Amino acid sequence: MVSNTPTSLRTSASRSPMREMSYHLRWSVPLWLVQLCTVWLPENRYTTRLRGALARPFIGKCGKRLCLGKGVSLIGTSELQIGDDVYVARDCFLNCAGGLVLEDGIVLGPFVVLSTMQAVFARGMVQRKQVIVRPIHIGRGSWLAAHTVVKAGIRIGAGVMIGANSSVVKDIDDHVLAGGVPAKMIGPVQERMPDAARIIDHLRDRSGAATPDQPSLAA
Repeated sequence: MVSNTPTSLRTSASRSPMREMSYHLRWSVPLWLVQLCTVWLPENRYTTRLRGALARPFIGKCGKRLCLGKGVSLIGTSELQIGDDVYVARDCFLNCAGGLVLEDGIVLGPFVVLSTMQAVFARGMVQRKQVIVRPIHIGRGSWLAAHTVVKAGIRIGAGVMIGANSSVVKDIDDHVLAGGVPAKMIGPVQERMPDAARIIDHLRDRSGAATPDQPSLAA
């Protein structure tokens, strides 16, 4: 898959001080308050849904049933688009300033980093006042395991699984298992039954074929 995402160079002086302040009051400060007011809550399905519901008005476009873990850092959320049933685990870092799209059913494990901005290295050092800005797009139903890092300009397809501690620096096709530093394709994603269902079917196979009133759980 070849990336066709646009690239732009942005300097730290892109916004005037007043516009910068207005932007943070509209988007950044409310999200910080949401995290501050909910940090004392236990981490479970109800509190992550509550935190997601409170954060929705301060995200550019957000679907239903967003689950948001504690300690998640969200930057540039005016450029963030989230589908339905997305789960962002605790302590993720999402820099959305260059445009970040998370389609339906995506799961981000703890400490995942998605950054749409990339530092410029020139004259033998990092140029802090200049950054390359490119969008990130993650397809429907993909799962990025803990500590995955995705660089600016990457497109990850639908139904993709990225292994823990991976660094994604190239586009990933649909329905692929990938991992490593840098992340490479390991193979196609295969659907697996729960362990209990496999054990029951294995016992039935040993005792004989399933009867009509006892259908196989693998069906």
